[in-house]
Amino acid sequence: MQARFMKHGYRKMVNIVAGGIVMLWSVSAFAEANWTQWPMAGSPSNVHHDATYDSANQRIVLCGRADGGFGPTAQAMCYFFSMSGGWEAGPSIASPVGNDIELAYDSARNVTVLYTVTNNTVPMVFELADNAWTQRALTTNLVACPDGALMRYDPLHRKTVLVGCTNAMPSATASSQTWIWDGTNWTRVAGSPPGAAGGSMTFDIARGVMVLLPYYATNTWTFDGMTWTPHSTAHVPTASVWVAKMAYDPVNEMAIEFGGEKAPATYPTNTWAWNGSDWQMLTIPTCPPGTIDMAMLWFPPINAIVMHGGWGPGDSWAWRNSVWIYSNAPSITSPQNVVASDGAYQDKVAVTWDSVAGATGYRVYRGDTSNSAQASIVGLASTTTYDDTTVVVDTPYYYWVKATNGSGPSAFSSPDIGWSSSSNVPPVVVASASVCADFDGDRLADPAVFNTNGNWKIKLSSGGYSLLTLTGFLGDSGATALAADFDGDRLADPAVYYDTLELWAVKLSSLNYAAPTVITSFGGSGLQAVAGDFDGDRLADPALYNTNGTWKIKLSTAGYAAITSENLLGFAGWTAIAADFDGDGKVDPAIYRAGDGSWIVLMSRANYAIAILDPNFLGSTGYTGMAADFDADGYADPTVAEVSTGNWKIKLSSGNYSLVELPAFLGE
Repeated sequence: MQARFMKHGYRKMVNIVAGGIVMLWSVSAFAEANWTQWPMAGSPSNVHHDATYDSANQRIVLCGRADGGFGPTAQAMCYFFSMSGGWEAGPSIASPVGNDIELAYDSARNVTVLYTVTNNTVPMVFELADNAWTQRALTTNLVACPDGALMRYDPLHRKTVLVGCTNAMPSATASSQTWIWDGTNWTRVAGSPPGAAGGSMTFDIARGVMVLLPYYATNTWTFDGMTWTPHSTAHVPTASVWVAKMAYDPVNEMAIEFGGEKAPATYPTNTWAWNGSDWQMLTIPTCPPGTIDMAMLWFPPINAIVMHGGWGPGDSWAWRNSVWIYSNAPSITSPQNVVASDGAYQDKVAVTWDSVAGATGYRVYRGDTSNSAQASIVGLASTTTYDDTTVVVDTPYYYWVKATNGSGPSAFSSPDIGWSSSSNVPPVVVASASVCADFDGDRLADPAVFNTNGNWKIKLSSGGYSLLTLTGFLGDSGATALAADFDGDRLADPAVYYDTLELWAVKLSSLNYAAPTVITSFGGSGLQAVAGDFDGDRLADPALYNTNGTWKIKLSTAGYAAITSENLLGFAGWTAIAADFDGDGKVDPAIYRAGDGSWIVLMSRANYAIAILDPNFLGSTGYTGMAADFDADGYADPTVAEVSTGNWKIKLSSGNYSLVELPAFLGE
């Protein structure tokens, strides 16, 4: 499904741009845009470098060489920057004395790709995985571009694109080559923009193309994964600029270009923006000094472009280690109540949403998964309705909407699933969810992921958190997952719950996970299932939560009779958690709100006194809340996970609830 949709979404995106539907903005769109210097300790210096964002580890990877006075020398060096750890030295790179370095992060394989040239003639490629650099063998005559090469990752086609000149020095007329890396093979693409090396390049996510501004900058070129296309535009950034930099701003859906050197020895400080059809020079209150050959990238933790280092005449050609950030926050709110039709039509999905004050238009996005980063734009609307006629029948899609006006686009709305159908029978939607429980009986909770094709993935603590995959084990469409020790053998039992069927199915570890044990007539539409030992007899008790505050629990000590507690704990928009937060052997009812990371717990040890944790304690939109004992101290540790990215965050009670972050640890 993923591969099919990526291809289909790509064709639609090309049709929108080629068909003349252009996403426009005006000068007022950049009223809040600005550069700000970012003071930070330990910033690397003396490097001739490039940088990329490692999304799996939520850090910047920066690589370069020491400067011998004019140009790079010595072995390549690596540094990391994260919001939690600051700057730190990275692993060594076995690259001899050489030239410029280009970096790109391959998000499909979770590796950083490095390209460089030694002795002006020998190309070398390295990849960073598991905090170690490995040289990749070259089986083709890859272009050797010692100065001015460009390399960026294409997330639409999941390949790294390298553009380099074949001349000793780049120039406006120098021929170039384009190569594509899929992680195994380098493949040369016929045709490549002249004068490309020494220019600037980034991937335009909204339009699904690589954008390249050549050294001489009379045309802008786009690359759709197969073919380069030149574009004559009404405006062009400062011509003949050498080694300026370009980075993509996904919030405002534009490529931003800055810096470079224009002969004779002038250094423009203009900031330019590309909207898919033309360039515009921005009026910005504060700009960095004239700079060339810096590193520039989008840094998601602060929703801004980060520019590091570079050099310029004001420093007597000394390398800089200053850091600047470019930001332009959206000034319009996201649409609410997005609804996509569920099989109501054979040939389309109808999408509707609420009007946004101040909006002049809307953009509709579609994806195969709930991760908006993988969504593609499918159309534009001036009203609050849109018909997607490019769907495949009986195929479920996720839809999002952004509002737009002169200030730019809003953030994504919340998604909704829709499909077309000739029979009005809902298609199977494979959804995933995160779970945690002690599956192996070592008193340490094990992270797990369930999806509605019945697959379970569990990282067992007793095996060094090695991955156990159970294919077709338990569950299907319409099921939600949970896990608890229902049989008292200190091993968590996987379970699923169907609200409208009022049905539970549990695979008991004491029965060697044989055919499920079924609980009937316990559920209801919209009621959430949780389970845990509410009565302290070491047997998990099934429970139901209603957002009106009513909890219904089948207590094992009462022969699994249902006990109802009205107005106990609950609010609209909050989800339920059952875990032993106070270490008394009984689980405590709790609720969690993803929007602001708020938690409320009723402590059984204190006669169910209420404990309210401050907003932003743990969690955010897209993160599922749960809790289990990850550090074996008898206290449940608040936990959140984002199944689309595999990111987990845990606050350990043994560390005074200090935060442990596990990026790309376990997801769908």
